[in-house]
Amino acid sequence: MRRLTALPTWQLLVALIGLSAALRLWAAEAIQTPWIAPDELIYAELGRAFWRTGHLTLFGEPTRFFSFVSPVLAGLPLSLDDREDGYRLLQALQAIVVSLAAVPTYLWARAFVTRGWALAAAALALVPPSLAYAGLIMTEVAFYPAFVLAAWAVWRALERPVPREQAWALAAIVLVCAVRLQGFVVALAYGTAIALDWKRVRRHAPVLAGFALLALLWAAWQLRHGGHVSKVLGAYQAAGESHYDLGDVVRFVGYHLGDVVLVTGVVPVLALALLRGPDVRTFRTLALALTGWLVLQVGVFASRHIGHTSERNLFVLVPIYAIACAVWVASGAPRRREVAAGVSAVSLLLLLWFPFERFAALEAAPSNFSLIPLYKLTGSVDLDLVVPLAAAVLIAVCLSLPRVTIPLLLVLGIVGSISAGRFVAHESRVVRDLTVGPDEKEWIDPLVQGPVTFLYSADLHWETVWQSAFWNPRVRTVYDLLGAEVLGGIPQQSVGPFEEGRLVFHDGSEAPAGYVLASDGVQLVGRRLGGTRAGYSLWHVEQPFRIATWAVGVDSSGNAPGGQVDLQVYACRPGVVEGVLVSAEARAVEIVRSGATYRRIDLAPGVPQELRVPVKAPRPFGQRLCTISLRGSGSFSVPQLRYEPR
Repeated sequence: MRRLTALPTWQLLVALIGLSAALRLWAAEAIQTPWIAPDELIYAELGRAFWRTGHLTLFGEPTRFFSFVSPVLAGLPLSLDDREDGYRLLQALQAIVVSLAAVPTYLWARAFVTRGWALAAAALALVPPSLAYAGLIMTEVAFYPAFVLAAWAVWRALERPVPREQAWALAAIVLVCAVRLQGFVVALAYGTAIALDWKRVRRHAPVLAGFALLALLWAAWQLRHGGHVSKVLGAYQAAGESHYDLGDVVRFVGYHLGDVVLVTGVVPVLALALLRGPDVRTFRTLALALTGWLVLQVGVFASRHIGHTSERNLFVLVPIYAIACAVWVASGAPRRREVAAGVSAVSLLLLLWFPFERFAALEAAPSNFSLIPLYKLTGSVDLDLVVPLAAAVLIAVCLSLPRVTIPLLLVLGIVGSISAGRFVAHESRVVRDLTVGPDEKEWIDPLVQGPVTFLYSADLHWETVWQSAFWNPRVRTVYDLLGAEVLGGIPQQSVGPFEEGRLVFHDGSEAPAGYVLASDGVQLVGRRLGGTRAGYSLWHVEQPFRIATWAVGVDSSGNAPGGQVDLQVYACRPGVVEGVLVSAEARAVEIVRSGATYRRIDLAPGVPQELRVPVKAPRPFGQRLCTISLRGSGSFSVPQLRYEPR
């Protein structure tokens, strides 16, 4: 221990950051593919475009502002020829970046406590489950250290309002906004702290003028082509154009206050309230201002656009509350009964109001990593009661034995991080299997000698398009078949077939394509080069670009969950439709050929029956469409459904 305490501070910080980065990288290596869609895939594409062209474009098209720092950070390693190596290199880089939050946390805490306690605060800042974002291509990675850096710079400017400190604060706020526009709340908190003491206004005139100038320049740039003032919000423009229900806003602001209590570890909230003295007055004011503005901003947005809490937008407060906790314990853990009882009661009431059973759910997991350990307990315990009770016990223990507070919080953070890391890794494997298949992810580019078009149909998951393009840079164009929308803002053009199968745009012009990815339910005219178990194949198409057959209502495994399959044969000629019918339950399947009933097949449970339907082609042969429909009394399967012309 003496050898450890004798080490220089920078060596201890490097060791702490290195340990954190190594553990975060170890967890990230189990992540097989981007999980949060389309966010990760957008940042990846923007970053690659920046390093390729110098512009933040999405598949060659201009887009609204998402972030500058995060795409630039992600784009360089992801531009390597070997996408897997680039992906792993990025995860290593991000593990380091997110762990760098320890540096400003330590330096800020060092203003109040000795080196050991400041290192304890830095350690607390590195254990939240949300740091599992280090394995994902998200703005949270750079936003975390940038936010605490900006908050620390603002505190320094408030404590010593000289032009130099104000300039550093302004620069740090610009940096955090360049990572994510949400960083403007730091400026709001700075302004709030100034407004609470009017004597400070004159001394902070330079930075206030700087804020005004930067805001004016940003608005002028964003509105240079005209449009609604909400364009200044960049990719979040819709948030400024939405109407919000007051009742929903109040509820979600309350939920996010409870989320702050949960994410910070409960006791640090109490610690901040118990801090007293002129040396921490500015720190408390700034911490409360940052909390208030963040909770208000995230709560309002979530009430309309998310529908559950968004911890990913709040966990940046953890380092600040970690400092408060370390300062409280180091100063002897003052426990004024009235304050401790009041704040404890409010914290527990917020947790009682928080709907854990509702929000500890799969759909909320990408935004709430601290709820992931609780997700596994849903159904076995009453989370709405158990979590507040556990929080009450934690408060009681830490008030009775303050010295165990930081070790307890470290253990809770580590356990939560392990749970979140395993969950994210598992879900990424699910996404991989669903979208690119469990085999080779970079299988497309080696098979082609030019750009690839993805012909998207509704039987595929929309994320399949994004994932294919992420792992295979030759996938550059997206056509949606008869309006089957790919979500996430990816540039796409709608195409549809004439009866002879030729694919055209809305104006009737032919859709160009050479190499095409399409669902296995869509057979193209050309040569099939390969496929994936995710249910789509790569074709080298003949010109003009044409569809041969399209099976509607059946998925890549041959299942017809809706109980109806329509096989559309383009440029129809006499032939036969073949396949196998099978059902887990007794089913009656009616076969309809070109609008008229052909026959009926009664399926026994689990007994496959051969399907063979002669195709009566309309004249002139090879120019018209014919349809064979299978209409069941319930769901059934029809694997290997195919059309064979004579």
